[in-house]
Formats: sequence, structure tokens, C-alpha cells
Amino acid sequence: MQRELMSDLAAMAILAYEGPDAVVTGVGVLGLRDIIQFERAGTVVVVGSDERNLVVAFRGTDDTKDVLYDAEFSTEFGALGTRVHSGFRRALDAVWDELRPIILSTDKKVFLTGHSLGGALAVLTAARLLSLGRQVDGVVTLGQPRVGKAAFSRQMNFRLQSRIFRVINYVDPVPRVPLAIQGFRHPGRRWYFGRSGTLTEDASAARVLWDEWAFRIRRLRSTRALGLAWHAKGAYLKLLDWPAVEAPQPTGIDMDVNP
Repeated sequence: MQRELMSDLAAMAILAYEGPDAVVTGVGVLGLRDIIQFERAGTVVVVGSDERNLVVAFRGTDDTKDVLYDAEFSTEFGALGTRVHSGFRRALDAVWDELRPIILSTDKKVFLTGHSLGGALAVLTAARLLSLGRQVDGVVTLGQPRVGKAAFSRQMNFRLQSRIFRVINYVDPVPRVPLAIQGFRHPGRRWYFGRSGTLTEDASAARVLWDEWAFRIRRLRSTRALGLAWHAKGAYLKLLDWPAVEAPQPTGIDMDVNP
């Protein structure tokens, strides 16, 4: 996936927080048209398209603590016959009947994106489309929480290969929940921005964990206070000024799962 395309998808994830006028202006700058924006039971979706591509962006939560502390971590069977987060699945259910025909009625390439909770919904949407036999051409998420158990992540890695990316901003705590000890796992490639804003492509779990504990020691903070400032949509927005060059293509993706 080209870095420029990743940047545009990330920008769409942030635009999903804006009102209708700002969305129209912002999406237009990205070269998309035929804009659809709707909200059902608190779940907000923005859809834009051009001649060849359809981009779906989900808005995240306005309160980080909703994801960190108040989220329900129970699971149920979802798309691909694997266990996924119950609350995230219900949030997608609220818009699915309206969103599904929009996507299935076109043969354009489909790209999905979102920040925070919106990223979780993008991943779940990809799973549902894959279960229906619809190709998904790319998924880019920002600060996305874990969505499903290990079997879910293995299925997503197998089906999407190198077309799913999750961007993490330094010690953002949201990608660390629900907890790995509860069996939740991330699919996709990990693109990690360190403290200085330097990008490490396909960053190792050890690198991320090292930075997390170094941060805790420096700040002497508890897990609950870990890096909330790095999850804000504004913090991710500052990372979007990437060089418009093609990112190195992976030689392959781990068919297991990322923590």
C-alpha cells in the first residue's frame, strides 16, 4: 500500500469526527465525491467515493476512558465464525443494514478506516465483507483497540494478507485493550510512531513494550494513566504529514497474530 493512500485513509478517519460541512470540504480535498454521512444509535459512518474507490470511515469515541475502562470485554461469535468483542459488534449492527447495500452495490475497490472505536468497526466491517465474499482492498486504523480473539486475528491475517495496517502513536493505551491475557489479539501490520514521531514499519512487540515501560518509569504513572494524550485524534493528525512515497512492501505477514 502506498504511503500517500495510507495518509488519505488516516485523514478520512479523523474527518469522521467532523460535522457535515467540514466532511464535505475535507473529503473533497481528498478527491472523493458522492458523500454519504449517517448516524445510528451513536455509530457514525462517512462514505466517499471516486471513479474507482469507495472509502468508508467510522467515527471513534469522544471519550478515551469509554474505551479504556467502561468497555464491555465479553465476546460472541461473529463474522468468519470466530469470537469478537460484543460491544463493538453491536455498534456495527446499528449501521450495518444501511451500510451493507452501499458497499455491495458497487464493484469499486473498498477501503475501510477509523480512529479508536472507529478502527475497531472498520476491522469488523472487513470481516463481515470477507464472509460475504466481497473483496476488501485495504484497512487502515489509528489507535484501534483489540477486536477479537486469536482465531479471529488469524483469519483476518490469512484473508487480508498485507492489506491491513494499524497505526500506533507511541504509548497510546487504547491498542492495549482488551487485554491480551483475556485472549484478544490484533491482526495486521503494526506501524508504530515513537516518542519523536519516527515511524517504525512492522514494529516488534518488544519495541512497543519497551517504550511503554520506559514511559511508565519516567513518569511514575500507573497503567490507568498511561499515555492518554497520545490517543487523541489531534495527536494522530500530527502524524499524517508522511512523504508521499511508496512504502516498502512486506515479504510476507505473520499468519499467526500480533499481541
